[in-house]
Amino acid sequence: MSSKKMGGMPIVVIILIIGGIFVANISKCSKNKNFSTYNPAGKYQITFGDDFKKGLASEDNLGLSVLIAIDCSGSMYDPPSDGTDNREKYRIASESLTEIVNFLENFYKSNKDDTLLLKLGILRFSDNPEVLYELKEINLKSFDEIRQITENIENFKPTGATAIGKTLEKGTEILTQSQTIFKSLIIVSDGQNTSGVDPRNVLSAIVESRNNKNTPDFPVLTNSVLVSFVGFDIDSSVFSELHNIGSRITSASNKEELIESLKNIFLADITKLEAK
Repeated sequence: MSSKKMGGMPIVVIILIIGGIFVANISKCSKNKNFSTYNPAGKYQITFGDDFKKGLASEDNLGLSVLIAIDCSGSMYDPPSDGTDNREKYRIASESLTEIVNFLENFYKSNKDDTLLLKLGILRFSDNPEVLYELKEINLKSFDEIRQITENIENFKPTGATAIGKTLEKGTEILTQSQTIFKSLIIVSDGQNTSGVDPRNVLSAIVESRNNKNTPDFPVLTNSVLVSFVGFDIDSSVFSELHNIGSRITSASNKEELIESLKNIFLADITKLEAK
């Protein structure tokens, strides 16, 4: 049986090529949209790593641990939509984070004679969360170390998708081992979850302490982790369902508002600590 030709190429070959491109694009789209859907009736369980130290999770010293996670997905290359700053959002986020470090340094110097224990850590996330600065107790030397990270714009170069659910899991795993009674996870993002587990499933598991290390004999509770979302260049209503499950939400349209939002969250957490 002969094959008809089109421009010197058999039609069958052309069909196969087009089919291959179609399948490849479907595969690519599936990869970019690889996230689970919300199942409120389900009982999603967070899986902590094999190196998770249950003994640390049982310690609740009087102190505050703050973990800030910055969205470094591809959309952070865009400038804010309010038109007040033409620079990319990831640059603005980096500068804002440095301003927060300066703010925390001034706070620390003003209160260093107090017995308050303060820990700080920084994450970046796109397809997956990554530790930029390990959560640890801060001192006067710490701030220069942290500024070296926040001032290096390469640490926040955007790429990939937005894995908010995975970031919630990673942040909770870190904070649960922080050994402080107050634990605050602050996620700054300009978009919705586009990769990995649905953040609503994860947040529900955090609130209900559903994780693979929690047992009747040795409870590992995550419901003390206070989660906050800062919608950067996006309406905070995007996170309204997460607020209903159990998180704080706020929004920021530009650098000044982002800095102010982060300051307010920190001061609210400190107020709770000082009230103990």
